[in-house]
Amino acid sequence: MNKVIGLFAVATIIGLSACSTAPRVAEGDFEYTKVKTNKALQIPQGLDKPELVNDYPLPKTDGLAGTVGSKVSVFPPRLLMALAEGSRVDEADPHTTVWFEQTEEISQLEKSIWSALTGYFDKIDVSLRKVDKATGYVETDWVPHQIETGWWLWSGKITDESRRYSFTVNMKPHGRTGSVTVNLLERRAEGFTSKKSLRQEDNRGLATDMLNSVIGHYDYQFRLAAEQRRTQYAQGVEVTQRTLRNGDEVMVVKANFPHTWLRVLDAMNQLGFVITDINKIEGRIYGRINERSEGFWSSLFGDEKQSGLAFESGDYVVELLRREDETEVSFSNNNLEPVSKDIIDKVIPEFAAILAEPLE
Repeated sequence: MNKVIGLFAVATIIGLSACSTAPRVAEGDFEYTKVKTNKALQIPQGLDKPELVNDYPLPKTDGLAGTVGSKVSVFPPRLLMALAEGSRVDEADPHTTVWFEQTEEISQLEKSIWSALTGYFDKIDVSLRKVDKATGYVETDWVPHQIETGWWLWSGKITDESRRYSFTVNMKPHGRTGSVTVNLLERRAEGFTSKKSLRQEDNRGLATDMLNSVIGHYDYQFRLAAEQRRTQYAQGVEVTQRTLRNGDEVMVVKANFPHTWLRVLDAMNQLGFVITDINKIEGRIYGRINERSEGFWSSLFGDEKQSGLAFESGDYVVELLRREDETEVSFSNNNLEPVSKDIIDKVIPEFAAILAEPLE
């Protein structure tokens, strides 16, 4: 009895595993491959021949080039999904090469690419036979491909084949642009899969699928880092005051540039600045302090933002200077002349109080 149940289970797995895979051959017969060319139409003497229009000529050939009939794979074409931040498809090789660009959020592009590439195979528990960052070459061990079989209580997964890939990372000399190219090295039949069923014409599509998986992991790491930054940037930061060698007074924020940029913008808004322009590349925020209005009528009809800072009314430039693990913030007027020390001594404590509080 147990033997019968075992044979039935094996037969069920074989049958359902065949159904669970994507179709590789078109359904129906292939009688068209046996069709012979008809002879030219013979017109009896005394009758007019029909006028022939040569708008759609068929090329003459001695035979059909390529595969026909059951040898034609109907696997849908794979598309490279360059959906990650700063990624794009290579126009010359749109199936196996993807390009990544450095962005504001991705400052170390090469490190991010290698992290995504090696991290993905670590995630799926596949070892790498070779990792050479000097030449940009990576070669994987066997990557198993599993399919679902059975149903309900008898459902499970079996490995129908394994594949090995290589990747080439190519960075531009300036380091702000890099590409990843995938190549399917070899395939190995597993389980009930026959070696003859491993069609070579599927290789490029399978390579595209693998590169899409790496791109997906790159995007996952980017989003994870963005969420971590969001949580970090919401925290309060420490602020001190420093005198530079030229005698100018600056505010020192114990945070990196992106973190400081967001917090200083928020603080300026709370302290009554009217932001007139920003230039993040140069690290400059342009703001205006409106003239203070007093009296009954001004409080009744006035709608301009008022500031309680020690700054006189006028236009100011707040400049953020990147340092290793901190950011210097300087204050100057519209002519880029530093604000006096007396005023800075009064202003920095008010900025510090806001920057020390976590964002809601």
